[in-house]
Amino acid sequence: IIAPADVTVSANASCQATGVALGTPTTADNCGANPATNDAPATFPIGNTTVTWTVTDAAGNSATDTQIVTVEDNTDPTITAPADVTVSANASCQATGVALGTPTTADNCGANPATNDAPATFPIGNTTVTWTVTDAAGNSATDTQLVTVEDNTDPTITAPIDVTVSANASCQATGVALGTPTTADNCGVNPATNDAPATFPIGNTTVTWTVTDAAGNSATDTQIVTVEDNTDPTITAPAEVTVSANASCQATGVALGTPTTADNCGANPATNDAPATFPIGNTTVTWTVTDAAGNSATDTQLVTVEDNTDPTITAPIDVTVSANASCQATGVALGTPTTADNCGVNPATNDAPATFPIGNTTVTWTVTDAAGNSATDTQIVTVEDNTDPTITAPVDVTVSANASCQATGVALGTPTTADNCGVNPATNDAPP
Repeated sequence: IIAPADVTVSANASCQATGVALGTPTTADNCGANPATNDAPATFPIGNTTVTWTVTDAAGNSATDTQIVTVEDNTDPTITAPADVTVSANASCQATGVALGTPTTADNCGANPATNDAPATFPIGNTTVTWTVTDAAGNSATDTQLVTVEDNTDPTITAPIDVTVSANASCQATGVALGTPTTADNCGVNPATNDAPATFPIGNTTVTWTVTDAAGNSATDTQIVTVEDNTDPTITAPAEVTVSANASCQATGVALGTPTTADNCGANPATNDAPATFPIGNTTVTWTVTDAAGNSATDTQLVTVEDNTDPTITAPIDVTVSANASCQATGVALGTPTTADNCGVNPATNDAPATFPIGNTTVTWTVTDAAGNSATDTQIVTVEDNTDPTITAPVDVTVSANASCQATGVALGTPTTADNCGVNPATNDAPP
């Protein structure tokens, strides 16, 4: 007997083989033999099984030969990797100790524990982990699992300190130096941005700083930019004003005019400390302008109240006196003039002579106020000669009558005359 050739078959799902086609042995016998038999099992296990073939003839003689039946495990195991895993990155922007889970494996003959090529530390992003299972026959299978390390940590940002700047001539601020925020992130951040306007208005503006990392996580912080109006307004007072005093020696309702004001942020209406009533002379009026920020400026205006009103004077009534022995008058009582002025006057004066001559003398009375305004009035002083002259006739004369029994050309003599103001030559009533 010559056994059939060795047979190699693949194991079935039960890691064995059934229905193996062993073939037919070659037999011979001088007298003829019975059909050969074998001890092959119905089910062959994995590996090599020796099948003994036996042939027997009618005389009971027998012979054997062997055949090797090899059952090979040619079936790859199967593996299903664990479900994909997504974890958050740690402070180092990676992940360690990731729980990958357990793959599902199967094999007709049993498999070794599955292995994987997972790193100890997973970087940010996607990492493909390959799981491998191998059976005893060296058959293997792989499956992959995706491990995603996400950056779920928001970055941090600390805005620069608040900034206070002065407004420019346009009541705003440009080119403000905001400073640099402090940022941090486990995986690194893009440069911070802000929503600062190119021009900051007066007052407080909130600037929001934003930082974003590569994963799109973001954080914000705010900074206050304060634009202060530190510029004083300007003011030019109206021109100086000169007015005339009224009857009360003062001025009311004076038109002061309007000051010229300016401010980078606008100013409130100007005010002044002008009195309701201006006294005679110079009064300094202070004009003040204040802006919304409380900055202020002042300028002054001079208001001059002049006394342009002449005083009034009424001279005393005319005076008539008698001439003295010197044909003049002294110590004449002139009386007192009546004076008035809106601002008051100095005592009145006059140009009366110490000695008044006979006849009429015009006395001019003058009154002057403190401003130099003056007025005059006149008074007539009349000096009359009310004293009779004196005369002493010549001594009596006795003459002899002429041939006509009369006298002519009688020498009468000269009388003695006198008068305080002088007399004309004396006359007489002597007959021719």
